[in-house]
Amino acid sequence: MKKLLTMGMMIAIASSAVVGTAWAKQGALDTAEKDSLVLMREEEKLARDVYLTFAQKWDNKVFYNISQAEQHHMDKIGQLLEKYQVADPIQNDSIGEFTNPKMRELYQQLVVEGNKDLLSALTIGAKIEDLDIADLMKDSQSIDEADILQVYDNLTRGSRNHLRAFNRTINQMGGEYKNTYISSELFNQIIHSDKEYGKHRQGKHGQGKHKQGKDCQGKQKQGKHGQGKHEQGLHKQGKHGQGRHAQH
Repeated sequence: MKKLLTMGMMIAIASSAVVGTAWAKQGALDTAEKDSLVLMREEEKLARDVYLTFAQKWDNKVFYNISQAEQHHMDKIGQLLEKYQVADPIQNDSIGEFTNPKMRELYQQLVVEGNKDLLSALTIGAKIEDLDIADLMKDSQSIDEADILQVYDNLTRGSRNHLRAFNRTINQMGGEYKNTYISSELFNQIIHSDKEYGKHRQGKHGQGKHKQGKDCQGKQKQGKHGQGKHEQGLHKQGKHGQGRHAQH
């Protein structure tokens, strides 16, 4: 029996299956933008479903809390799909059900790994957020629409907060998470900075934090060396960088 594919490779295969399908209707978006929205919708569902499953298994509030945020992320992507008349890939919103069979297989693989023990489950959570940040950053470079970029910016900020939460809990248990998809420089910058808030949630103090977070993201986009590492690292794991973004 063949070994299970890595998470990055699974996402790469999933993304390639999206291209050329009838999911995307005619609209203002180009193919890459449509494919990004479609895949991101199911990628956010993947995160939500995995966290809900772990919340029930391990009764740890970090999974439940972040699963609620992932539902919000799904809803935001869903609104964009509706606005741009792109068909929603989620036909069955049940946990573990995906239109893309590779997503379903990946969900099952991650659950098996996370069911070993709580630390393994937390590590899976950190890895999912690590991947989300890398994918959202790269996809943002090929998108022109301001509303999509705003949503992706908010989702990226949320994923940075989620990565902080998972990493903090892992450390409290005596474990250590090592970045898989984003650069070490960016990872260290994230985990050693405070939780970020949107401008509308805070006063001047909160906006200061948000600007600090946006500076962080600015360095992400500017620091193509970090993304270069991401692509190179994913290439080693199954050409995820090219497959995923030819359209997590």
